[in-house]
Amino acid sequence: MGIPSLELLVPYLREVMRPIYVRHSCIATARIVTEVLSRFGVAARPQPVRVGLVGAGDAARHFRAIAAMSDEDWEASYQPATAPGTAGDWSGHLVTVAAETVLIDPSVDQLSRPDLPVHPIYTVIPPGFGQLYRVAKCHDRAGNLLVYNATDNDGYLTSPDWSDAELHRPVIEICTLALRSAGFAEQPAAVRCC
Repeated sequence: MGIPSLELLVPYLREVMRPIYVRHSCIATARIVTEVLSRFGVAARPQPVRVGLVGAGDAARHFRAIAAMSDEDWEASYQPATAPGTAGDWSGHLVTVAAETVLIDPSVDQLSRPDLPVHPIYTVIPPGFGQLYRVAKCHDRAGNLLVYNATDNDGYLTSPDWSDAELHRPVIEICTLALRSAGFAEQPAAVRCC
């Protein structure tokens, strides 16, 4: 499966998952994406992040200022939109980095409001996100600006949505079958993330 073909997976995956995973689904989504990609020979890994959102109407006005900020300035000025989680609740967001050059976030639409629809993200990034650099900026198809700030928050590892490999097996199989039906051939993965 070529990297450009990953773009087909993102909206499809979210449509398959939406009836099952309505809210708080980033950990499950990242687990499913990494598993499905590994079946098609694409190395993928989870990346915990904080995500900032500027609505499309405001994005043009704010984009120059945000784009000009250094990673350090962004990290210093970033204030999470939500309060820290309670005990047993992971406070963060999880995305997938595929082949070290693609950031995939099918569950970012959880930020949507009636007046601000947010769409799943598939964006090419320089290699090293989360390791060599911490901030990735992109737009969704509605023009919203999303700023991803990589963190080292590994609390998601204890969530059943991540640690129980069999929990999402039916959705993984549905997505795998759909990609096979679209002509993608499964391949052994060079590296499995999980």
